[in-house]
Amino acid sequence: MTAPTAALDLSSLAQHHTSQLLARIRRYLPDLDEAKDILQDVWLQVMRKRDAFTGAGSAEGWTLAIARNACLMELRGPHRNARTRSVAVLWQDRWYGTGSHLDPPDARAIRSDLRRDIGRSLAELPVRQRKVVVLRLLEGRSTAETAQALGCTPAAVKSYLHRAVRRMRVSLAHWRPAFKH
Repeated sequence: MTAPTAALDLSSLAQHHTSQLLARIRRYLPDLDEAKDILQDVWLQVMRKRDAFTGAGSAEGWTLAIARNACLMELRGPHRNARTRSVAVLWQDRWYGTGSHLDPPDARAIRSDLRRDIGRSLAELPVRQRKVVVLRLLEGRSTAETAQALGCTPAAVKSYLHRAVRRMRVSLAHWRPAFKH
């Protein structure tokens, strides 16, 4: 066993970070069963790739990167449209509120249409912009953390985010009147 691998205590890592990891995964995949499946896959990948851990960063960060990549792969998979729509649930509260000021039957229909449109808008973004949106807005990472994760400059992250938000605002502009108080 190499020195960096010895520093990777999988038991301790799993014990201390499983709940945090599940919460991060649910930001991408809000369905608990889907998230638990991905969590299990992540721990299997961590186990298989443990010799690749160089010790250059934290084991927690390395594990979170594996989880993020697993989630992104899941979102790109054969059920991409359904999964992207589930990500849209997260955007609903961040951009437009819950819609609780609407009558319940109308609110359900509007939220369903909104989730569909947000999912479509997010899916239509170029890959780099979509990754920045997920890391910055959904995961809440800083500009510097996002730049490091994507291997680009903080200025590039800001540019990608600006373009992505502008595109999404244009594609979702028809929703603004429905959510004015």
